[in-house]
Amino acid sequence: MSDESSKKFNIQLAAQLSGLSAHTIRAWEKRYQALVPSRTPNGRRLYSTSEIDRLIILSQLTQLGTNIGQIARLSDQELKDTYEKLMQNAGLTVEKDSTKKQLNISETKGRLLDAVGNYNVDVISQLLSEAKNELPPKVFALDMIEPLINEVRARRDNSSFQDAQAQALFALAKFHAGNIIYSHFEKGLKSASKIVLTSVEKEHHTFPLLISALLCCHHKKFFYYLNSNLPGPSIVDAVYATEATLLILSVPVNSNEDKEVIKLLDTVIEALSSKVKIWLLGDFDTKLISEHRWKNTKKIKNHKELDEVLVAN
Repeated sequence: MSDESSKKFNIQLAAQLSGLSAHTIRAWEKRYQALVPSRTPNGRRLYSTSEIDRLIILSQLTQLGTNIGQIARLSDQELKDTYEKLMQNAGLTVEKDSTKKQLNISETKGRLLDAVGNYNVDVISQLLSEAKNELPPKVFALDMIEPLINEVRARRDNSSFQDAQAQALFALAKFHAGNIIYSHFEKGLKSASKIVLTSVEKEHHTFPLLISALLCCHHKKFFYYLNSNLPGPSIVDAVYATEATLLILSVPVNSNEDKEVIKLLDTVIEALSSKVKIWLLGDFDTKLISEHRWKNTKKIKNHKELDEVLVAN
């Protein structure tokens, strides 16, 4: 296995790993000299793992409202210091404060769902911030984020919320969950076992992956959290490029009869299953696994089951 620091990723993989678009990465390089990747003989960009880390923190800081022009040329350490200062000023640090009163999970969850019902964004943000600081990532994911998302979706589907209102709350949940995930990456956890988290084309929902990533944080797994809705070849390329040993693949609901999804899974599993374990996350008929003779492939019904199997692996 190659040394982690010597790995190089093309711009498509750099975009998937950092959560940025390839266009944004190119723009930040050209306009602000945010980083200077190496090049292949034919001029294609190649990014190191440290440059991927830099892109991730730049993305986090811009999501917090920082202008890219103000931070693009800061050193990696200065970027980390800036991020930590912003988190502290906003009261959003992810380190647990042992002097605080222990959070009542049931009570906080009830208050959170009440705030969703009343569409009280400030209260929702405050409760998520407190829960994020006090609770383990697993509890935060399963007892706060997942119920919140389910409630927002239900209210959107019955027209209690407009789509714009739902999207605002989804963005808030992603922001707080993203703080935990970034903190996990910042610790530089490395291990021989590597996980790729992504979803197949037609699976546009990002929360199954986000909650899966929080569970990986809780169990101290080394993982790559890619974009959702990826075509088969991109998934295969990402797994090989990262030398992952496990692929957790979120599958669209009720896709058992979707020939396009089945064909994509055929392509991915045929290319990878001899070397990589594959877990299909979602409502998927287990008969298809045996019918298609998908080797080294396992169905994970929900996040509770994912949590259990992560403990054992």
